[in-house]
Amino acid sequence: MDLPKNSILFHKVEELYEWYMSRVHTSMNLTNPLQCLSELMHVAQTSDLGGSYLSPQEEQQIYEALTHVQTDLCDGLLKLEQLKEKVEQILEKLTKTNTKARLVSRVTKLEYKFCIHSYESQTPEAKLLYTCLGHLLQNITPKLLEIQALAIDQVAAKLLQTQGSPLQIQQTLQAEMQHWIPFIHEDKRIDS
Repeated sequence: MDLPKNSILFHKVEELYEWYMSRVHTSMNLTNPLQCLSELMHVAQTSDLGGSYLSPQEEQQIYEALTHVQTDLCDGLLKLEQLKEKVEQILEKLTKTNTKARLVSRVTKLEYKFCIHSYESQTPEAKLLYTCLGHLLQNITPKLLEIQALAIDQVAAKLLQTQGSPLQIQQTLQAEMQHWIPFIHEDKRIDS
């Protein structure tokens, strides 16, 4: 996916991500804050690139919350170690009421769990899962009904709790996508 050109929210999250990276020590655990920021970037990017599920009010609220977090970090009112918790709170507030944003967040978590942090991350199966997850993100559009997003989100939540292989996750997700997203064309199907 190309980076969105007009997403103020995406660029704010990206700015905080880069700011954090420039200030952390290599000995710190970077994974958790960066993963939360990545989730927010994916939420903003997917909405901006055709998902259209974030309202202007939601974008403004997230933008203001991130600005507040960044200001507190710069002013020393918030420690770097507290960033993950603050970003999680922002993400949780958004995804509590926005099903498509929650689905994007879970897809990003699946990507991290099975395609990035897994010992199988370089296998063809993990790469296939990564492609499947990307395809799912492309289908989070206004055409995707809330009930469809909710059903796939529930499957994604269950998959996050499993210890399955990337191939098992991809096959389950592919079957659910074909069931719940009828406008996926056969030529875009991801075969194993």
